[in-house]
Amino acid sequence: ILKEAIIRELNIEKDEIEEEKFPKIAILGKPNAGKSSLINKLAGKERAIVSKIPGTTRDPVEVLVKYYGKKYIFIDTAGEKREAKIKGEQEFLSVIKGRKALKEADIALFLLDASAPITNQDREIGFEIEKSYKGFIFLGNKVDLISQEEREVFKENLYSAFPYFDYVPVLFISALKGYNLQKIWKYIKEIQESLNYRIPTGVLNRTFREFIKNYPQRDRKFYFITQAEVNPPTFVLVGNKLDKPKESFLRFLQTKIRDIYPFKGVPIRILLKKR
Repeated sequence: ILKEAIIRELNIEKDEIEEEKFPKIAILGKPNAGKSSLINKLAGKERAIVSKIPGTTRDPVEVLVKYYGKKYIFIDTAGEKREAKIKGEQEFLSVIKGRKALKEADIALFLLDASAPITNQDREIGFEIEKSYKGFIFLGNKVDLISQEEREVFKENLYSAFPYFDYVPVLFISALKGYNLQKIWKYIKEIQESLNYRIPTGVLNRTFREFIKNYPQRDRKFYFITQAEVNPPTFVLVGNKLDKPKESFLRFLQTKIRDIYPFKGVPIRILLKKR
């Protein structure tokens, strides 16, 4: 609103304003998972309200963070609540804004309390991220409260709760004490590169022919595959039928692509086209 008022007052054409585009990273998780503490540590200053009271963050807070000369926008979202637990218009709007922030983001940091069991609410947030086709990272927060053995148990339970997210890295951190936060930047860089990685069509089809030898489809033929888009990596599979093949085949194909090409922490979208 302030920006619009300044534009009107100075009589500036909107086309004259060129906004810099920085990578956007949304931090998501349940209320009181430590999202505001994390964003304050990454920013090096208190920009988000930190409180033990769940639901303190009502609106997404955008924070510009510079790291080794590069700029990033981190979005501290309101804690996602299950719809049955949303009370009042304000909480409803905070959830809608959180999902909007995810839609606008390039990467999502999914923050979970590693000292607590994984809940249905955590699962809902994870699948919301998957549906958005964003690159993302699991962050197990409050690691200072658990042992090494408990870390391994948490990781096993995490992949058990999200069986198709084995491509998503898990990083244990302490947002409050700043433990392991530097590694977040490493993962962000890798995921940015993965989101924009493109496989040449010829190379892709040679490997694809090897894939389908081990997973033949009786009632259909596949002629070729091509990568149509990046961010997210999107592949078009051309065959003799338009109806969707079995989910197990698509999962197999995604896994095989990841085995060879660098798509760590990045969802792969496969579209079908009939020749």
